Amino acid sequence: GHVMKAAEHYEAFYQLTEGLTWKDETGHTYNSLACEHLWRIYTLLADKMLENKEHQQAIKTLIKALKMAKEGGAKKMEGEAEYCLSLAYHFAGEQETALSVLNTSVKIFTELCDSAGLGRAYAAITKILVSQGKADETIKYLEEFMKTAEDAHLSQSLVDACVLLGNFYNEKGNYNKAFEYFSQASEAARTSNNLALVNETKTYCGIAKAHKLMLAFNSHIEAEDPISLKYLLAWKENGSDMCADPLTV
Repeated sequence: GHVMKAAEHYEAFYQLTEGLTWKDETGHTYNSLACEHLWRIYTLLADKMLENKEHQQAIKTLIKALKMAKEGGAKKMEGEAEYCLSLAYHFAGEQETALSVLNTSVKIFTELCDSAGLGRAYAAITKILVSQGKADETIKYLEEFMKTAEDAHLSQSLVDACVLLGNFYNEKGNYNKAFEYFSQASEAARTSNNLALVNETKTYCGIAKAHKLMLAFNSHIEAEDPISLKYLLAWKENGSDMCADPLTV
């Protein structure tokens, strides 16, 4: 009720200020302030609609939010509006439209060097493409994300890209590739001097390494031959790499 009432007030405020250049003490036009508040209000209303599975109504409301974001003139706001609209299309089952809108948000976030926005947008793209079984396209998008992050020297985005690729390969059972990308994520995290990020990427590396060892361990167990037994004993005694030659350790 309160949000709807706020929408009515700011819609009236928007109409009063439309086309005028009046500014507040911070130098912002009153019309741009009306646009920003309406963007926030429409986004809140759409969130509630999505909770209630009112997908088409949410899409209409988020299109209004996007219009306000564009008129408000702040690119960050526009990128967020595009991202929110893409999620509504995704929940409505309109995946191709969702991807198209996400691509627009990626362009805006790239232009702004917005690591947080890029991470969320590419994670959403990955989720949609994986659900469609488009493995090659998923890899192409994530490698593009990596290149964008490297070119713009965005260490957080580089970590995000490597983690998304690592998770993709981990879920596919390609643990060597997963470990490779998680290691790159760990390296990128170290250059950012973000201790929490370093610890997070170390965890990913540990998981991938454990999966690699488990594969090798299981293959030796299943082989049931003397050489495999030597591998297992060498690994147990030395904590060595499972792939090391048992005759040289």
